Amino acid sequence: MPFPVFRRLNARLRLGLWFSLFQFLATLLIAALLLLVGRSLGLVDGTLLHALGLLGLAALAAMLITLASTRWLTAHALRPIVEVTRVAKRIAATGQVGERVAVTPAHDELFELTTTLNEMLERLDQTVRHQRQFLADASHELRGPLMVIRGNLDLLQMDLPAEDRRASAAEASEEAERMARLVGDLLFLAEQDAHERLDSAPVALNEVVSEVWQRVGTLDAGRHQLSLECNEPATVLGDRHRLSQMLWNLVDNALRYTNPGGSVRLCLRNLGQVAELAVADTGISIPAEHVPHIFERYYRVDRARSRNESSTGLGLPIVKQVAEAHGGQVRVHSEPGVGTTFTVTLPVSQAG
Repeated sequence: MPFPVFRRLNARLRLGLWFSLFQFLATLLIAALLLLVGRSLGLVDGTLLHALGLLGLAALAAMLITLASTRWLTAHALRPIVEVTRVAKRIAATGQVGERVAVTPAHDELFELTTTLNEMLERLDQTVRHQRQFLADASHELRGPLMVIRGNLDLLQMDLPAEDRRASAAEASEEAERMARLVGDLLFLAEQDAHERLDSAPVALNEVVSEVWQRVGTLDAGRHQLSLECNEPATVLGDRHRLSQMLWNLVDNALRYTNPGGSVRLCLRNLGQVAELAVADTGISIPAEHVPHIFERYYRVDRARSRNESSTGLGLPIVKQVAEAHGGQVRVHSEPGVGTTFTVTLPVSQAG
């Protein structure tokens, strides 16, 4: 019996020894781990502090770089706006609208802004130049008639024979009429320079031809051979008064530069899509080198063609303006010894 008891006691003793050994080893392991962990946390804390310092410096540097970049980008992006403001202030201060704003290369909102502003400045510049041209034209052309009228009025104040007084009064009256025509022509050209639209209504061009030709026959009083060769029905969209003025200027120009007894012919043809109006004369021809310039204001070819002082020098420019305002065009053909032909083509109204 003692033997089993001894065996059980021996087994318990060994189990206790092993357990004690296990506890000892466990304690040593835990102590080692604690020492190791404590040492590692110290290193980590140092590393973290160093990293936080570097991160703070990096954040400060990034903030400074961001602020500098933002300021540069803002200044670069607003540079066109600054340029627009600078140009606007200079124009307001000097009244010179010939300057333009630099257009940005990128097709963005600033591109649209600068392009639109330059277009507005261009229109404004054209308007200013046209106003200056109008004032220059008016002052230059009105000076002559006013001097003649003033001179004749001075003569009328003198003790002159009745015949001389009548001549002075007649000359002053003629100059007043010329001045009235000149003012009307200048105003019309100024309106066209300002791109003012003409009235637009169906106009029977053949009726306009008949009215103008009847008036021409009355005023010419048989000094020229007048011939209305054709007058076909044709309707155009436009301003009846300006179309009548255009035709009158063409016929009046032909009569002025055709010697008495010469021929002046008029013809209106309906060609379907366009109406062709031709005024031909057997008068003084236009040298070829002058043809491209005859529609310029106050242009004079030579003394022979400008001998009639009652002309304002605006008749043919008005013809060109009226024709183009109605979507048409005017061309001229002049041959020495034969005469000159002006041809105007106008689009025919489909309703007509």
